[in-house]
Amino acid sequence: MRSLRVMMLEGQTGAGDLAAAALQRSGHEVVRCFEPGGHAHLCNAITGDGCPLRGESIDVALTVRNQPTIRPTALEQGISCAMQRHIPVVVAGMTLLNPFDTGDHDVVECSTDDIVLTCERVASAPLGPHSRAATAALQAFCVQHGVSSDADVEVLRERDRLVVAAHAAHLPSSMHGMAAVRVLSALRELDPDTRGIDVVFPDA
Repeated sequence: MRSLRVMMLEGQTGAGDLAAAALQRSGHEVVRCFEPGGHAHLCNAITGDGCPLRGESIDVALTVRNQPTIRPTALEQGISCAMQRHIPVVVAGMTLLNPFDTGDHDVVECSTDDIVLTCERVASAPLGPHSRAATAALQAFCVQHGVSSDADVEVLRERDRLVVAAHAAHLPSSMHGMAAVRVLSALRELDPDTRGIDVVFPDA
């Protein structure tokens, strides 16, 4: 498993300390929106310490909760920032009343015992919103050109790039380039912050 960059948040002060240590022992990098013990309303983007989302690519945003709440706490503000950038979210600990599971984003719940494995699994899984947008774009392209719309696309994030595997058995290889442009455009519209997109047709 490659080393991950995990953005750590927590519902309550100190809730994520053990998870951060476990991730680091497994070789993963942990970055934070708030310094431990810092002011709950002053994230690193405001204090000048630097927003982790403005640096290297984040693989997973993780929040650990010691108490169930129906709304994000002040220390969890960064989850909404991560979701705006379509970064997968892991909610660990007291997941009852999880306020982040909107249904249109990659949000996975887990116990505190499974945080490392869950983050690794989520980071290596296809991105739901990206895969759906890319699949819709490829299917629309096929319909437009009179080709069977039996097409499917999987999108993975590898650091700061999106790796796209497009499957369209009935699409002539001569049209793959045009189809790739359509898929790339849909992904750029969804995720303008990504630094690169590689589209391949592995079945060709």
